[in-house]
Amino acid sequence: MLRMVHLKRTPTGGYKARKGIPADVRDNYQRLYGQRREAVFSRPSGMPAAQAKTEFSEWVAREESRIESLRKRARGEGISLTRKEALGLSGEWYRWFVGKHQAAAENDKEAELGWFFIRGSFLDELEELAPRWFRKKIERTENDWRQWIDDPAVSAKARPIVADYGHTAQFLADRGLVLTTDGRDLFLDCVQDELIEAMARLERLGGGDHSPDKRLQRFPPFKLKGHCEVETQDPGGTAEALFKTWVHAKPRPPTTINRYRCVFLDLDQKFPQGVENISVDDAQRWATSLISPKRSARTVHNN
Repeated sequence: MLRMVHLKRTPTGGYKARKGIPADVRDNYQRLYGQRREAVFSRPSGMPAAQAKTEFSEWVAREESRIESLRKRARGEGISLTRKEALGLSGEWYRWFVGKHQAAAENDKEAELGWFFIRGSFLDELEELAPRWFRKKIERTENDWRQWIDDPAVSAKARPIVADYGHTAQFLADRGLVLTTDGRDLFLDCVQDELIEAMARLERLGGGDHSPDKRLQRFPPFKLKGHCEVETQDPGGTAEALFKTWVHAKPRPPTTINRYRCVFLDLDQKFPQGVENISVDDAQRWATSLISPKRSARTVHNN
C-alpha cells in the first residue's frame, strides 16, 4: 500500500518531500532512476506556494505511476498497440525526450557538438547490424538505409540499442504504461526513426536554432481506451484546472472525487484570479476558514 506523502517547508523556506520506494520494486526503480530507498522532491524558497504545491502533486502522481507500472511489468501485465497508437506514443516519447534535454541543450555551449557525437554513436551502433554491401557503400540513400534497417531480423537486434539511447523504459514507467512484448516491439520500431530526429533537434537547439519543430506535426494523437496517463502539462491557473489534473492523474473512487470537489470549488470562489500567486498566509487563512462545528481542524488538515 502506498503511504500518503506530505509537502513540508524547510528551515530556509524551501519545499521538500520524501516518498519511500517499496521493496518489491527497488531494484528496477534504481536501474531506471538511480534512487533505491526513497524519491525526494525539492523546490527553492523563492517559489510561490501554489506553484510548489502543483509541482508536488504532479511529482506524487508520477512517482505512484512509476511504482505501479513497475509492479504491472513484474506481474507480466501489459497492453497491446495498433500501428497508429504506436506512432502516437512515439510522438509522446519525442516530446518527452526533447523536453527532458532541451534546457541543457539551449544553455550549454558544448551541447551542439555533444549531441552530434551522441547521434553519431547511435548510428554507428545501428550500422554494426548492417549488411556488408551497405557498410562498403560510400554514397548512401534513404532507400539503401530502409532496405536493411526494416528487416525483422535487424529490428530485433536494434530494439535494445534504441531502448538504451532513448530511455524508453523510463518514459513508459513515467507514463504508467506497461506494454505487451508485441506492443513494445512496435513502439520501439517507431521510436527508432524519431530518436535520430530528436537528437538532431537537440543538436540544432545547441547551435542556437530555435525554429519551430515541424516534426511534431506528423504524429497522430495518442489515446488508449481505459487508460489514464499522468498529466504532466501545465494545468492552468485555476483551482478547477488543478482539480481536473488531480482527478486524471490516477483512478480514484467516485466518493473520493466528490469529497474533494467541494474543496476545490471553494478555493476557486475564494481566489477567482487564480492560484499561482496565493501566498502561504492566504492559504492558511483559507484553510482556517474551512473549520466549522461540522468540520474539525483535523479533517481540514487531512483533506
